[in-house]
Amino acid sequence: PLRYDLGPLAHAGWDLAVRARPGARRGRHFVAARITGEDGQVFEDAVLVSVGEPAAPALDLPLEELFPLYLADQQKAAAELDLILAEPRLALAPGGTGRIAVELRNATRSPVRGEAQLLSPFGSWALTGPWTRGFTAEPDQALALDFTVTIPAAARPGQRWWALVKVMYFGRVRYSEPAEVTITD
Repeated sequence: PLRYDLGPLAHAGWDLAVRARPGARRGRHFVAARITGEDGQVFEDAVLVSVGEPAAPALDLPLEELFPLYLADQQKAAAELDLILAEPRLALAPGGTGRIAVELRNATRSPVRGEAQLLSPFGSWALTGPWTRGFTAEPDQALALDFTVTIPAAARPGQRWWALVKVMYFGRVRYSEPAEVTITD
């Protein structure tokens, strides 16, 4: 535990060293630190520790050396979580209810905590819920995250819009493919 007592507009920082345990699995591990405020609110920050992978490239390399290394690092970051839309189309009659679902699979070597939000155009927000939900995915775990769409009985058939799921974790953002929502006859 690190003590802190901050006044208005103050800050504090600590340098911490992290070392992989002998026999740690190769791959991406997140190390998180949490503090709890007097009001009970929990604040968390995380850092990526790569075991058996090259370090992030130095940004002062010549561009022709930096760019391929940067692209390789970005591809590894994109592979941390798989985010798959269950169904690309949702067709509901007036008064109907359905769901937009994604499967999220954690491909890192540590738990991932984050938040998922359903994004859709203005005017459709009242028809969907929950707007946001938290999640924790253990290493190699797949979870289903779903959001409900409820069409009012007086809705006009033929209306359509898109919706997608935005996933945020440890300072990263991923988006699902969009789903098409259509009000049928």
